[in-house]
Amino acid sequence: MAIITTSVLTACGVEPAEKETRAEAALARKYGQAFDVLQVYPQKFGDLYYEVQACPVDEPLLRFSAVIDTEDDGVSDTYVERRVCAAISRQAEENLDKLPATYYLFVGAAGPQPITEDKDISIEDYAALDPLNMFRLELFAIPEGRDPAAWYQGMGNLFSGLEALRGNVKLYLVDEKQMDAIQAYFELNDETNFEYLELTKEFFCLEIPYQQGVIGLTEQVFADAVKEVL
Repeated sequence: MAIITTSVLTACGVEPAEKETRAEAALARKYGQAFDVLQVYPQKFGDLYYEVQACPVDEPLLRFSAVIDTEDDGVSDTYVERRVCAAISRQAEENLDKLPATYYLFVGAAGPQPITEDKDISIEDYAALDPLNMFRLELFAIPEGRDPAAWYQGMGNLFSGLEALRGNVKLYLVDEKQMDAIQAYFELNDETNFEYLELTKEFFCLEIPYQQGVIGLTEQVFADAVKEVL
């Protein structure tokens, strides 16, 4: 009994610096590469687990969350999910080259994600792990042109090469101040939360479904929806 009590007290008393070190080691063992812990979140799982935000040492902008077991350093994380989302974002940004706007894009997974430790999995193979899996694109744009037809054409190619995906695009039309606030938010966060919902609730937003590489609005429906702000 004395040994068990000592073990529990040690787990409960883990200091933030030690949590960083242990989390980095746990992630390195799991994925075979080096990670930096960017922050240790306030305890919300009692004394059994703690949560951190981390990134690969060689990809400091790829932020993800990980939950660490204080007893055995077991780890549950969103690293693969965020890598896949980053790959989707890169492809989507290439496809948006004709959008008449300055924009910022965040890609997130919607719903429970498949469990895989294959960090190099392709977008298509990841999507195939769960046919019900969906991805949401949060697209913030400062208009540089006011022609709805040009906007529709600029978005029409958005999912070229991403035909395996389905989900929704949220198109936010914003000004420079709002864009600055969004970019500042995502410099600290790897997911959307209540603070994000509060930040965006006054933005103009058009939600556009998509699947098999095609957006689910006709040009006329799109034009009617944005005519008040374009």
